[in-house]
Amino acid sequence: MQENIISTLALYEAERGLPLSAFEIFKFLHKKEKYNFVSFSDVLSSIEDLKRKNIIVEKNGFYFFEGKYDKYTKRIIKYKISIFKWKKAKKAVKKLRFIPFLESVAVSGSLSMNNTEKGSDIDFFLITKEKRIWTVRTFSVFLFHFFGKRRYKKKIKDRACLNYYVCENAQIKVKNIASANIFLRMVPVYRNDKFLLFFQKNLNWVKDYFYFFEPNILRKRQIKSNSFYSFLKLVLELVLKGKAGDFLERALSSWQKRRIQKKIKGKKISHLVFEDDLLMFHWPRPRNDEVLYLYSKNLKEKLKLLS
Repeated sequence: MQENIISTLALYEAERGLPLSAFEIFKFLHKKEKYNFVSFSDVLSSIEDLKRKNIIVEKNGFYFFEGKYDKYTKRIIKYKISIFKWKKAKKAVKKLRFIPFLESVAVSGSLSMNNTEKGSDIDFFLITKEKRIWTVRTFSVFLFHFFGKRRYKKKIKDRACLNYYVCENAQIKVKNIASANIFLRMVPVYRNDKFLLFFQKNLNWVKDYFYFFEPNILRKRQIKSNSFYSFLKLVLELVLKGKAGDFLERALSSWQKRRIQKKIKGKKISHLVFEDDLLMFHWPRPRNDEVLYLYSKNLKEKLKLLS
């Protein structure tokens, strides 16, 4: 059990140094050592053992590795920043509600964990209808760019980072403990019923890493429907659902793929996917690679202290 707790804390340490409460450790517990049953009391008992060994410390109910005392203060500061970022995120998503073939929107990344910084952008995860992913991307990028809300070059703070699009029946391509954690922590803000369907279809591989895998549904984060936007969305979908929509999708796909290939020519980039059912743009600095490296480093160091 102690290895599971160390692994859990090591990953959140890699995620910009996020201390966890005892319940959070239990809720997001890793399957490093596999048990048929895990109880909250088991976790609490192992936490106390790790405290006695001076591997982890506690401050006001939050746990982190020895020597990381500044992380508690930073978590409180980042939580306060996140309160304001959430307001901006919801306001931004409201503008997307009329986009045809957009099934659901979730907030991902640091804001979904309430661990964001003042200068950070806001990561969005968009689910689309089949064979309309490039149409949705074009609408969403142009819309956010028009309103000055899209992350662009050095314009980052409070801007939308539209880095992940998936069709409703697609499978997540990058499968590791860091991407599983991001997926598990996503917070749907628009049409969470559609998000839940996608979540269930992609749950099997997440189960390999965690004991518990409930979707992160928070009522206070939900955006209410709007009759005007719903009507406009319906009209656009009726116009673009047939051959005209197929032609537009092919044209937008060809145009955007050429632009992406031109932009990345001669560059070695991991975690960049642009297929007709999944678009993932984590570059030029793939966050997943960085988190995995730090996680492995933290885990190796702390497990040595157990032996």
